[in-house]
Amino acid sequence: MFWFFKRRAEDRQRIEELESRVKIMEQTLVIVKMSLNNLQSALIAVSQTQDTIGRDVSNIGEVIENIVNVFEVDPAPSLTSLPTLGPDDDLPN
Repeated sequence: MFWFFKRRAEDRQRIEELESRVKIMEQTLVIVKMSLNNLQSALIAVSQTQDTIGRDVSNIGEVIENIVNVFEVDPAPSLTSLPTLGPDDDLPN
């Protein structure tokens, strides 16, 4: 009869250990959920920032294009044409 009470005490101790492990796992799960939510928020913020940067760069490009079109900037012909050299003209003597 003593073995029956000993077995129940062992079972009760095992159940208490398992309950404490489950409690720790639940707490860990809550922390993981919070971390994932924070990571998701950070990723959304980064993607919105990237979209904003892309729009800003596009807008800057449009402004520059409009300025160039308004002033019709033509590069000086002397700056665009480079003198042609023979194949050995640029080598040191």
